[in-house]
Amino acid sequence: MFPVGGTQTTICETSVAFSAQPTANVVFDFGLFQRGATTAFAPLDGVYFRLSSSGLRGVINSAGTETTTSVFPLSGGTGTFVYANNAVNRYLIQVNNVSTSFWINNFKYGEIPTQVGANFACKSQALPWSFRHAIVGGAAGSALQAVVSDYRIFVRGENFDDTLGAVNNRVLGSYQGLSGGTMGQLVAGTVTSGTLVKPTAAVPLNTSLAANLPASLGGRIYEALTAGLAVNTDGIFASYTVPAGSSTVQGRRLRVNGIKLSGFVSTVVVGGPANTEWYIAFGHTADSLATAESTSMASGTTKAPRRIMLPELTTTITAAQAVDTRISQIQSETTFVNPIYVNPGERIALVGNRTATAALTAGVLSMSYQFDYSWE
Repeated sequence: MFPVGGTQTTICETSVAFSAQPTANVVFDFGLFQRGATTAFAPLDGVYFRLSSSGLRGVINSAGTETTTSVFPLSGGTGTFVYANNAVNRYLIQVNNVSTSFWINNFKYGEIPTQVGANFACKSQALPWSFRHAIVGGAAGSALQAVVSDYRIFVRGENFDDTLGAVNNRVLGSYQGLSGGTMGQLVAGTVTSGTLVKPTAAVPLNTSLAANLPASLGGRIYEALTAGLAVNTDGIFASYTVPAGSSTVQGRRLRVNGIKLSGFVSTVVVGGPANTEWYIAFGHTADSLATAESTSMASGTTKAPRRIMLPELTTTITAAQAVDTRISQIQSETTFVNPIYVNPGERIALVGNRTATAALTAGVLSMSYQFDYSWE
C-alpha cells in the first residue's frame, strides 16, 4: 500500500509488454487501485491505465465512479495509440490533488483534472499496485497476454529526517489502530470502570485463534493446562490481522520492532516440569499455521506464515509449580535489528511450542505480552 493524497505527487510506473493487439472482451487494468475480492476483480477506487478492444486510456476511480480520458491517440494527435507486439513500454501515472496524468515512454498522453468538489482523484489515502486481466461481456476475441517486467512507486514532495514509522506515529498515533478501522489502543480485553477485564482461560490451537485468547497486538493470555496444548505442537497464543485497505480504511503495513512477554502461575500446576519455546509467525493469509503458499500472482493467492524464533523468551515452569510464582525465562523483552513488516490483510501471531517431562493436567498460566509496533 502506497500513500496518496494532498499536494505530494505519487508516481506509478509499470513496464509491460502485450503479446498481441487489443481484442474483443479482453480488459487489462494496471496502476494503483483497490481491487474487488471476487471475479471479475473490478477496480473499486484508484488511478490506472485500461486497455480494451477500443484502445488504451487513463482512468480515475472515486469509490466506484470512473472518469476516463479519450482513447490515447498517436504521438501526432490523430489516430489511436498502437504498441508493438511483445515490446516493453513504460506506462507511468502521476497523481496529486490537482490532476492525474498518464505517460508512455516519457510522453504525456492524457490528463484528468480532479473532480469539482473533490480533494483528490480517489477516496483512498493509500493504494496498492494492481494488475487486472479480465474477460468481460463474452468470449475473448483472441488470445492476449501481458508480461510485466517490473513496477516502481515514487512519492515526491516529502522529506524525512526520521524513519517513516516515527513520522507516521506523529500523524497516526502510537500503539493504536488506524483511522477507519478499530481505533484506540490495540490491546485485547474490555475496559469496565477503568479496569481491563481479565480473560477466561483457554487452550491454544494450531489452526485458529481459540476463543478468549487475544486478537490484538498486546494484552493478557490465560492458558488452561487442563487438556491443554499437546507437547511438541505449535499453538497460537495471540493473533492480529492487519486491516485490509479500502477507500475508507487506510491500508498500511505494520512494522514490528520487538516484543515483551512475561507471566506467572495463577492456578497451581499439576504435572511438569515443562519448557515453552516461542516464535512469531507473520505474513499468513489465514489463521491456521498450516496455511499453504500458493503460486505467485495466482487468483486467490495465499501465503504461509514466516517464522521468527524468540530463543531469549523461552519460559520454564517447574513440576507442581505453586500459585503466584513467576514463570522463569531467559529475558522478557527482545528488539529486532531488522523489523518485521506485515502487509494489509495478513496476520501476525505469537506462537508457543511446549516440551514437558511429565504431562501438564491442570493449572492456569497468566501471561502478558506487547508488540512494539508502528504503521508505515
